Amino acid sequence: MERHYQRVSLTVTALLILSVVAACSAPAAAPTQAPAKPAASAAAVPAASTKALDPAVAATEVPVAASNAAPKAEVKWPTKAVTFITHTNPGAGGDLFNRVVGKAAEKMFGQAVVVENRAGGSGANAFIALKNAKPDGYTLMGQTPNLIIAPMTNKMPVTYKDFVPVCRMVIDTMVLYVKTDASWNDGKTFFDGAKANPGKLRVGGGSVGGADNFMTDQAELSTGGKIEYVPFESGAEVIAAVAGGHIAAGVGEYAEILPQVEAKKLKVLAVAANNRISGIDAPTFKEQGIDSVMEKFRGFFAPGGMPKDVTDAIAAQLKRVYDTDEFQSWANQGNMVLSYQGPDDFTKAIESDATKFRAFLDRKGIKPE
Repeated sequence: MERHYQRVSLTVTALLILSVVAACSAPAAAPTQAPAKPAASAAAVPAASTKALDPAVAATEVPVAASNAAPKAEVKWPTKAVTFITHTNPGAGGDLFNRVVGKAAEKMFGQAVVVENRAGGSGANAFIALKNAKPDGYTLMGQTPNLIIAPMTNKMPVTYKDFVPVCRMVIDTMVLYVKTDASWNDGKTFFDGAKANPGKLRVGGGSVGGADNFMTDQAELSTGGKIEYVPFESGAEVIAAVAGGHIAAGVGEYAEILPQVEAKKLKVLAVAANNRISGIDAPTFKEQGIDSVMEKFRGFFAPGGMPKDVTDAIAAQLKRVYDTDEFQSWANQGNMVLSYQGPDDFTKAIESDATKFRAFLDRKGIKPE
């Protein structure tokens, strides 16, 4: 009997174990309604991970992220002494321009400005010095179109593309002038004479292939006249040659001949500008039907490789100098055209000038020597 109960007990126990195993192995019954999905927290699911699926939304995220970037430090200039290089000797036009700007800048910024004369080599000495300078904004050069032309007409290890245009300050007024008692009273009658007597009228100016030569070449092309162009070392020598009757006329900067005009020894026949210049009693070439314009800029350049933000900062500060009464008074006294240009516009103007000068030199057959 006892064995019978033991067998029954074991059987019941075995059945219970099998029931438990079966219950654990059976799939759970699907609920009649899905439970509500809990809202994801920002920490658990970043917003960007869901918005990135929508291109329109993702696009709006880029500026927001960029706006959170640390702002670039403002460039402060000058914080120490500055050097202005010039290719001219003391007292020449380029030297005076650098010194006038430097003097006004010293007063405004409280930093020394040293003008360094590097004459010689048709400008090469100055150009090479600037090219080799550190492009940090503390070595600049006040320069004219000579920076473009000289490397095209002389063998130099530089071109205008080796430098960064910073800003243009003024345009020198270029003129055609003769002795007061000369028979010509304007540019038209002068070049009519050059057409009637090809090569007989001698006109003096700067170096062959330079800005002065370019100005007369444009007038020749426009009128059909033919002159003999005579190069001189300086504007003073051209003035002396005209006053002495050695040449028929001269071309150059009005500021150089102003004392002789005021003394009634010289008179201006034409101005190579787009518009009449206040204070000069003479018409432009264009008013006389002659297509000759020579905008001889004076501006500043920096060594190649100078960062754009540094260039912009220097240009903005030189604009402050440009706006001073001291600088504007000096420019007006020389009958210059006040014509500020920032880096971008100045660069475009230089490229345009370079194209014109290159065409002129090719037409005249002038090669680097």
